[in-house]
Amino acid sequence: MALATKREAWALSRLMTAFEMGLTMEDGLIVFDEASMLDTPTVYRVLSRIGTNVRVLFVGDAGQLPPIGAGLPFQKLVSSGDVPRVSLDIILRQAETSGIPTVAANMRRGILPAFGAYDFNLSARAGVFFIPCRTEDTAATVRKVFRLMAGPPPRSGPRNRCTRAMFRS
Repeated sequence: MALATKREAWALSRLMTAFEMGLTMEDGLIVFDEASMLDTPTVYRVLSRIGTNVRVLFVGDAGQLPPIGAGLPFQKLVSSGDVPRVSLDIILRQAETSGIPTVAANMRRGILPAFGAYDFNLSARAGVFFIPCRTEDTAATVRKVFRLMAGPPPRSGPRNRCTRAMFRS
């Protein structure tokens, strides 16, 4: 946020600590990024500490992760119709051909997505796949897929060349 706006940006925890230490905010703008993860008590704690001339902007995706705590303030604001909002309908993070946007859209609508079968011989192929396995085989299957896609995990301890180089004097 700071890079994009050329202004100071704080994490929510830092803002709350500053309020507890006496910071007052009577005007300006607060931008809540990843607002879908905000719970009602957190939003209340911030809004109750700012002045009436402070503008508030919630940025997020109601289809993303919900808050861990109580309430769905962002989702309620988005669905209310009483709050001005802008919806972005261009997917920038994933290629349409990856299958991720289609799977995500279907899941949001409550539709079971159609997953292709994962082919261990074509591990670099793009897409969203389903790998059936027994519960007790899940960890081994995940490790196998990870190794095929990313290579073997780095070694730990003194045998690792990077670790040795870092501690060499």
